[in-house]
Amino acid sequence: MKVTEFLSSERQTLEAGMATTRAEAPDDYTGTVRVWPHVCCREFLDWLGDGSDIPHDEFPAILRRIAGHNEVHDRGGFTPSFAADLLARWQEQHRHE
Repeated sequence: MKVTEFLSSERQTLEAGMATTRAEAPDDYTGTVRVWPHVCCREFLDWLGDGSDIPHDEFPAILRRIAGHNEVHDRGGFTPSFAADLLARWQEQHRHE
C-alpha cells in the first residue's frame, strides 16, 4: 500500500468516525466536544498532506519521531498517540510485504 492510499483510507475512516460521534451525541454542543479528538487527528493528517511527497521507506520513521516527541502539541496532546496508532496500522498493512 502506498503512503497516499494509506492516508486516504485513514481520512475516510476518521471522517466516518466523526460523523458517527456527532450523530450519537444528544445535542450539537456535546457532539462538538466529543468530536474534538478527531479534529486534532484530522489536522495532523492535513499536516501530512496527501502523502505524495513522503517516501514510502521514510514514512514509518516520520511517524515514530512524532509519536515519541514530547514537544508536539495540538491543543489536546492527541497527535503523538495518533501517530503511534498510524504507525501500528501502517506496520500491520506491510507485515506481509
